[in-house]
Formats: sequence, structure tokens, C-alpha cells
Amino acid sequence: MIDSRTVGITKYQAFCTILAAIGSFNFGWNIGSVNIPGDVLQNCVTGRKYYGPFPSCIDISSGTIWGVIVGCYALGALFGAVISNYFIDKRGYKFVLTWFALCNVAGALLLSLTTSVAQFIIGRIVVGIAAGAANNALSTYVSDMTTPRGRNVLGGGVQFACNLGIMLDNAIALGLAPAPRWRIL
Repeated sequence: MIDSRTVGITKYQAFCTILAAIGSFNFGWNIGSVNIPGDVLQNCVTGRKYYGPFPSCIDISSGTIWGVIVGCYALGALFGAVISNYFIDKRGYKFVLTWFALCNVAGALLLSLTTSVAQFIIGRIVVGIAAGAANNALSTYVSDMTTPRGRNVLGGGVQFACNLGIMLDNAIALGLAPAPRWRIL
């Protein structure tokens, strides 16, 4: 019998952590997704044009409203992290990760197809809820499935993926900030 206290990182643990890191990467990506294109979105610096039914910007006349929009992601993430504990206890990690990933897709669609401030706010809240729930589930999942010797390295890998998501999103946003490309972010 193998003692789990002496086993290092197994291939299975590394694979599961890489999959979990994708969710954490998404969390970081969504944190930074409105930073670079913010001026285009809120001030219509490129002028108000339409690309089919979609406007080039969302006319936000107040910096306070923009702050609310940006902050809605964090509020959604907080709510998602809190409610995910109930679902983790009742249904398990797979349920939370699957259903909140679908919630994330719905939020991403709302954001990319947005035509109004209200729709943008709702989209930010929905992706926030999904990301908060997933990040909470991922952290405890990685902690539960790793051996004591691999816990620090693999847990740190999930956090590293979050920071990588922020960095890559901001780097890619430099080229995708102008209308209508900001919708890809």
C-alpha cells in the first residue's frame, strides 16, 4: 500500500490541475476584460457606428456608472463563491463546474451581444457569478485531490493561471480594443 503523504505529484493530479487552471484563467481574463477597451466602450471615442444591430460602443455618460459596471463582476464573483458551497456539498464539484461553465457561456453571450448598459451590467454579473463559483470549486477540488506533497505546487498553479489570464487579456486587448473587436474580449 502506498502512503499518500510520501507520494509526489502524479500525472493524474497534474492533468486535473491543468484542467482546473482553465477555470482560474477565465476568472483572471474576465477581471481585466474591460480595462483596455474601457475608453472605447464608455466614451465612444471612435464615434457611434452600428455593425448590424450592434453599436460600436455603449454610451455611458457617467464615470460612476462605468464603475458600477466594472464592480458588478466582483459582486457576482462574491455571490457565486458563496452559493457554490451549497451546491458543492449537495451535488459535488463536477456539477458546480459543469453548470457554472454553462452560466459563463450565457454571460459571455450577453456581453458580446450587448446593446445597452443594463445588458452589459447583467452580463458582468452573470460571468462574475460563474467565475466565483468555479474558482471556489476549483480551489477546494485541487486541494482535495492532491497529495500533501503536491498541494502547494498544484494550488499555486491554479493561482498562477488567474494572473496569467489577467496579463494575457490585457495584452490581447491592446489589439482588440477598437470597435467592434472589443466584443471578442
